[in-house]
Amino acid sequence: MPARDASGMTDGPARPVPFAEPEPGDDATASVFVHRRNVEGRGVLVRWAEHFSYACAWAAVVVALVASACLMVCILLQVVYRYILNAPLSWTDEMAIFLFVWSMLLFATVCVRDRSHVRFTALVGALPSAAARVLDRVIMVIAVGFGLVLVYISPDMLSLVWGNRSPAINYPLQLLYFIVPVHGVLLVVHAATNLFVPPEHNEAAE
Repeated sequence: MPARDASGMTDGPARPVPFAEPEPGDDATASVFVHRRNVEGRGVLVRWAEHFSYACAWAAVVVALVASACLMVCILLQVVYRYILNAPLSWTDEMAIFLFVWSMLLFATVCVRDRSHVRFTALVGALPSAAARVLDRVIMVIAVGFGLVLVYISPDMLSLVWGNRSPAINYPLQLLYFIVPVHGVLLVVHAATNLFVPPEHNEAAE
């Protein structure tokens, strides 16, 4: 039906309304891809920390995406060899576990940076803006503390498996557990940066 303006005149066929652009920071639009946040006017240390966090997050995303692609290949090979060729492979399960652990923990650190990690938003949405900012900082302080704990205990964890090898692939098990200190360092970097880049500044720079 033709669309009408305020005077009642038609202006041709009605055009479909395009989908509204999602608001920056909307949880529904959260993705593993990293967006540079606008920190113009902030201190030099804050800008440097944001640039470093951005670079670390992109590096983590690239590694995690490659690991995820390899994980899918391992799963596909196992399905084909087990159910079609009736000759299951011995190494795909081990490799899939290795790739899954690395990709998921790397993606988790990016989610902390973007504040898209698993959380309950009902309480935050009901709080005044000032209280919500305080709660956000408390969460980030806890994340920093957890990352420091992981870094602290990682030498002991690595020493427990140092020299051991996986049964099928025979790779050094410390390669699997090395994600623990990496995960901890990235948590500290992103959460500490978020202490100075509050949610209202989490918009991609033009």
